[in-house]
Amino acid sequence: MRRAGIVGVIAIGALVTLGTIGVPATAYRDGDFLQFWIQPQALFEGASPYDPAWWAAIHRRVGGRALFAEAVYPPHDAFAFLPLALIPLSYAAALWLVAQLVAAAAVAVGLARRISDRAGRVVFLAVVVSFQPLWLLVVGGNVTGFLFAALGGAYLAALDRRIARCGALLGLLVVKPHPFVFLAVAVLASAERAQRRALVLGALATAGPLVAVTLLLRPSWYAEWLRAALGLQAAPGSNATVWTIGRLIGVEVPPLGGVVALVVVVAFAVWARRARPSLALAIAVAIPVSLAVAPHGWSYDQLHLLIPLAVLVDRLGRPASATGRAARAALALGASALPWLLYLLAFRRGGEELSVITPLAVSALLPVVLARAHQRSDAPRLVASRA
Repeated sequence: MRRAGIVGVIAIGALVTLGTIGVPATAYRDGDFLQFWIQPQALFEGASPYDPAWWAAIHRRVGGRALFAEAVYPPHDAFAFLPLALIPLSYAAALWLVAQLVAAAAVAVGLARRISDRAGRVVFLAVVVSFQPLWLLVVGGNVTGFLFAALGGAYLAALDRRIARCGALLGLLVVKPHPFVFLAVAVLASAERAQRRALVLGALATAGPLVAVTLLLRPSWYAEWLRAALGLQAAPGSNATVWTIGRLIGVEVPPLGGVVALVVVVAFAVWARRARPSLALAIAVAIPVSLAVAPHGWSYDQLHLLIPLAVLVDRLGRPASATGRAARAALALGASALPWLLYLLAFRRGGEELSVITPLAVSALLPVVLARAHQRSDAPRLVASRA
């Protein structure tokens, strides 16, 4: 409790200071955060966030640059973030940053505590601090910090076999659902029959009210959102998923992304059939696959890879040996350097297509490391399969 109180005092102090000096509001006026602050404003003004004219006008009003012609996030986000719209932009931006960092840090520490040895915990936290998607969260203000907290919390709940809580936290991902479409399917397919009902009821307890109130008060927004989302999917802009993988060879081959997505999904299905993973392990292994085959996404969405990376750090340290320490060091170096390298290359290329390499690499590495763990009898809680 004392530690929580200290964190609370520091967070409040940071919020007041950052809000007063206008940081990060200055940067967030041209970033992702502004979408989450503006979308609820439509409720107050009787407008639609999917109306390009209104969207452009309110951006001009607050001095921001519209990244998209209209809102691209689901309509229920207007209700989810309604309290944020009641706060002046400067303090809302500061609250957004501080709250996301506190939530993400809490889950990162929770993941570290499940690693079996102190050296592994230190290595993992070093990866967290140096992870490129974390710093994109800081400077861009997307919602990934809250989503990582929800997904990481769901994973930890699954480890403790608190299935209803796991489902409730997964339900919160409805705020930005497209990176987790495959994850949802994989979780339901991998769960034991007795777990599925608790998972679904838990998810409905959190996602259900948001969707229900939106359908009650703004039902037309869902059709408008689908039009905007499909337009974003068809846009020729940057993408960090397999759907634009053809750009890596300099030629747009429309079916190529679908073929790669199918291969990755089938590989997961084959692994799951053979490994019969626990719910928690299924979540961890499905995360990089889901990010890779998402309809669209960028490198900041890859913050969720910290969950499978925690599993890898833990597994590579068992048994303790020089080989294990070297493998951990190589993993830490790769996890820290690769996303930054790909991000720097994105500036030269004018797109983040290369960043899909990161989730693909994690999804390929996990089954190999886990297979070695299965061959031994010392599998820790982070990688235990079903009994």
